[in-house]
Amino acid sequence: LERGRTVSAACRRDSRMVSRTPSTSSTSSRHSATTARLMLDGYPQGLHFLAGMSLLCVGGSHWDGTNGGELEEFAFWLLALMLEDVLDRDFFGEVQNNVQMAYIGGRGMKDLTVELAETRCPSLLEALGPEPFRSTLGAILDKWILSLLVGCAPARLIQYFWDHLMLPSPYHDELLANSLPRGLATVVAFSLAGLVCCGEEQLKGTKTLEYLAALRRDGMEPCDLSLEAGEASLVIHKSFAEWPEEQDATFLDTAMRILIEMTASQSDTTRVWMEIKRIKQRIASCADNYDEQLMSLAKRTHFTVQEITQLRTELEKYVAQDQGSTTRRPSGPTLTVVRPRSCSGSLVSTSGQGLSLDVFTELVRRTVPEFPPELCERLFKKLDAFEVGKLAFAELACGLSALSLGTMDEKLQVCFDLFDSEKQQALKLKDINELCAVLFRVALTQGMEGAQVASTDDVLSALQEPPTSPTSMSTSFTGTPRNRKRH
Repeated sequence: LERGRTVSAACRRDSRMVSRTPSTSSTSSRHSATTARLMLDGYPQGLHFLAGMSLLCVGGSHWDGTNGGELEEFAFWLLALMLEDVLDRDFFGEVQNNVQMAYIGGRGMKDLTVELAETRCPSLLEALGPEPFRSTLGAILDKWILSLLVGCAPARLIQYFWDHLMLPSPYHDELLANSLPRGLATVVAFSLAGLVCCGEEQLKGTKTLEYLAALRRDGMEPCDLSLEAGEASLVIHKSFAEWPEEQDATFLDTAMRILIEMTASQSDTTRVWMEIKRIKQRIASCADNYDEQLMSLAKRTHFTVQEITQLRTELEKYVAQDQGSTTRRPSGPTLTVVRPRSCSGSLVSTSGQGLSLDVFTELVRRTVPEFPPELCERLFKKLDAFEVGKLAFAELACGLSALSLGTMDEKLQVCFDLFDSEKQQALKLKDINELCAVLFRVALTQGMEGAQVASTDDVLSALQEPPTSPTSMSTSFTGTPRNRKRH
């Protein structure tokens, strides 16, 4: 198998995986070995299923004991193909300083499958209720999706599923192959078919569901009801693992009907990918849990818990004031704010609509007036980690922290990323030319005396200032780390 590009292209996003020297033909084998070691570093749960299946797909079941290195190499590149082009590149995730990033791609597919199951598994939803329904099916899908059904279904169904996943298929849009992972709809469709055939149709009208429905009517707490649903979960697992061969046509027909619905047109296929990206943004931002989001941001940014709360409040006031202003521009999108049931009186900016580029540009102009306006769109795209087109509050807070209150290393990393046009932790000649041009313009505009010491007060006061009197907050690329002031 020859690949036009390797899994190293995905790994280069991590600076620890970057080789600063240009590659040559004489070192290609060394780079491949390095890539293999880096990809297996940490060995996330579920990867062994994919690696083992890759060995079987390239002939491991018929291995005669010779040319073992060649067999392993073919299996490696098949695995690379899967992680690069077939699945979401964040399938296993990259934790770094945010534990929510672990398995975020797989969790995104899982959450989308659960959402779609609400309309296809009405009996389960009625008996369990929304919260136990999501937790019970989510626990089942954790195993199914992260292993790509390996060990969860009969071998003949797994082979059929992997054929559709890896080989050219009428359900893979060739025009979209370079812009989105082509196997997402296939994974979701087969997983959803498993829930329908082995869950909804197997349990509908049974005493198990009647018992769970009675417990729900009696007022049992959702967390306790989820525990009581363990028997139903076991039935689903067992039904899928022991699915009879004579009923394969029923299962495959269900899976194909779901897959056709999801990939009927390019817009439908793109919609699946966009929905998964929105779910990933929500997971990474801890948008469904205010307390967890607050503590996560306190660890990942230079803000304290009190400062984050105050920043959120001032940002909401700013957005409300910005929408009420008619002197600068017409009203635009708002920053959606939701009060979660789990937090009494707490405000959570879940960013159902998020912060658009226009509002973000105006916000940067107000808080960091010395930041080059022509780079606002690049900064927006850098903070929009999942390419949703809207910024969640957590993404905005991380950006403000690095730009205005971060160390020099953090600011330099932001600067580098803004000009890294190919996202490979390396600047091309055109990137360096553009970087120098921008730095010269900033230097001529501000001079060396433009450097200031940043503080949290500057961030908040800039949001409180009227639109006609922008207040300089702190340095962006130039300047020293702030003299931090606690609130």
